[in-house]
Amino acid sequence: MLGKFLSRFNKKIAIKKIESNQPIRIWSFVIILNVVGFIGFLILNNYNIGPGM
Repeated sequence: MLGKFLSRFNKKIAIKKIESNQPIRIWSFVIILNVVGFIGFLILNNYNIGPGM
């Protein structure tokens, strides 16, 4: 039973190969936007700016 669970779990979390026809520019824009947002979040938390502060 545990073996079945582990095999199904490994199939779900396995890293799938990225298809070659993905729009690379859009994905890079999304990743950069997420990084900028995270950096902004850290800066705002550092200066205690935000809702409920």
